[in-house]
Amino acid sequence: MKKYKSSYYNHVIKDGNDSIVFNARNCALVKVNNIFMELLNHPNERNDSSYETLAQQMYNAGFLVDETADEIKILEHAYNDARNSKEKLTLTILPSYDCNLKCFYG
Repeated sequence: MKKYKSSYYNHVIKDGNDSIVFNARNCALVKVNNIFMELLNHPNERNDSSYETLAQQMYNAGFLVDETADEIKILEHAYNDARNSKEKLTLTILPSYDCNLKCFYG
């Protein structure tokens, strides 16, 4: 069985008997039961096929990551790839250097 850990970017909100889990890295959002939460909090404790299937789905959605994954490095790499990409042009339009809010540097 592949070794997982919960993503650093998971945020959990209790909702009665269920939980709402949001992953800030990829904007995944789910409302889940206690089985999902048990696997999220202890991803390597169960070893049966039904848990492996759920763990793989959670991995694909970004809620679980490889046990050795460095999520900061993953984000840095994605940021640098997007910043250096030749496929997209990002512009900042600055029509004036004047400040309308009584700026001290104006």
